[in-house]
Amino acid sequence: MGRIYTVVVPNLAVALQQDLCSALSGSVHSLKLLSGIVTQNSDVGDANAIFLRFIIKVGAAAGSVGAAVTPEPTIDGVPVADFTARRNDTTRGTGGTNLHEENVNMQIGWFYRPIPKEMIKVFNRRITIEIPDVPVSSMDMSGTFYFEEEG
Repeated sequence: MGRIYTVVVPNLAVALQQDLCSALSGSVHSLKLLSGIVTQNSDVGDANAIFLRFIIKVGAAAGSVGAAVTPEPTIDGVPVADFTARRNDTTRGTGGTNLHEENVNMQIGWFYRPIPKEMIKVFNRRITIEIPDVPVSSMDMSGTFYFEEEG
């Protein structure tokens, strides 16, 4: 078993299509997306439920306008991650291959928990979680993605 890290997307106003989170595996370890959760707290009880499409892709270029974020280990004392991460890139990265896509009622939230054989794993490539469409209205969203470094 490898080392597990989180990448947190804290309470962001999401009003544009964007790369919500991306992680680029380092040159030493492979990187696996274990799970993720994205929720919102601005449209609770709203009569106009907002649906968003989420895409997970591999091999895309890095987006821009967002921020770099430090992956945090889930166990104290674990070495610094070999991979790098970004969040909230409102200029989406280009290219890549779509490996997962689904539409989500954001009043419920998005819970991505694949079975082990369906987990996306890369080496020396980027995994991107993308919102490809402009939301009907801005939402305050938070999320956490769990990644595992192996090797």
